Parts: sequence; C-alpha cells; structure tokens
Amino acid sequence: MSDSLLKKVFIFDAAGKPAGTFEGEFERPTGLGLDARNGLVYVADTIAHTVSVHDASGRRLGSIGRHGTDTGEFNFPTHLWVDNAGDLYVVDSMNFRIQIFSGGKTFAAAFGMTGDAYGNLEKPKGIAVDSQGNTYVVDSIRDMVKIFDREGRLLLFFGGQGQDYGQLWLPSGIFIRNDVIYIADTYNGRIQAFRYMGPRS
Repeated sequence: MSDSLLKKVFIFDAAGKPAGTFEGEFERPTGLGLDARNGLVYVADTIAHTVSVHDASGRRLGSIGRHGTDTGEFNFPTHLWVDNAGDLYVVDSMNFRIQIFSGGKTFAAAFGMTGDAYGNLEKPKGIAVDSQGNTYVVDSIRDMVKIFDREGRLLLFFGGQGQDYGQLWLPSGIFIRNDVIYIADTYNGRIQAFRYMGPRS
C-alpha cells in the first residue's frame, strides 16, 4: 500500500498484518503495479517523475524515467498497470498520455494527448487492461472510461456524469479481474462493476 503523505510504501502479509516497508526514499508514492509472474512491484513516484522498481520484498532494483516530455520521460506519473505479458502501462498524467514499457523496461509505445475530443485525455487517472489487450483509461474530468486498442485507437467510451447506474462522477481508480471491470466512482461514493463481453462472434 502506498501512503503519499508519509512518503512510504507498506507491505502487509496475507493476514493483513504489517510486514515492512519498501527500500528507498520516495517524494510522493502513488500508483502501484504488480508483476506477479516475475515478482516485481512498480511504484509511481509522482513528484519525482519516475517509476521505481522493487522485488516482492521491497528491495529497490532501479527506476524508469525522469522529468520531461520525450518518450520514456514523465510529467507527474500516477497510476500503473502490468498486463499478462509483463508490460508496464504508465499514466503520464500531465503529459496527457499513456506510455507502455515492454517487460517493464524498454519503451514500446505511447498514445494520448490533451484536448476535448473523445479520443483525447484531459485528466487521466486509473488504468487497466482486459484479457484481449484493450486498455481502459479513467478520464476523471470527463466522468468516463475510455477504451483503446494497443495502437491507441479509441474503441469505445462509457459513463458520463450522473448518479444513476452506469453513470460516473469524478471517477479515479479502475481494476480488472476475469474481465469484470471495477471502477472507483469517487464522488458518488461507490464502486461500480461492469463486465467485458468480448468481441462479437
């Protein structure tokens, strides 16, 4: 668990008891990404404009990125996701884009830009990837979730401000498990769940 106020990342055991902290000094740790297959944990250090890499025990192994606008550089990174192939997705928040790193190391692709078109990203927050490799990005200001393919083409969006089921109000986080999509609908004070039905046959 990251605690941005205390500037620490805490480890808990399976019973929920404290089991230590991560190595290294953080300026503002926010999003976490878990690569369970390779035993790696990524930490978005937002103010430091980096993503630090740790093993499962919290030992620091290195970092990715620095402050900037070029590929592989970050401007206030926040949320992270690791897909089934071990690729790392970084919400490069104030560069208004998503960056993808193959194997969590090598820059592979980026998509997104600021603007008010539906395919643009105004305030990207949570990110997740489904079983087909589609990328879901929470655009908080737009009160919606935008779905992109691997090349960054907008496939679909859903949400819109409101309090009814299916509507969102300043959503923030997202998590996908077994193609069930869980969204932190922040200002409505709830979690909403949706199911990805897969491509039409």
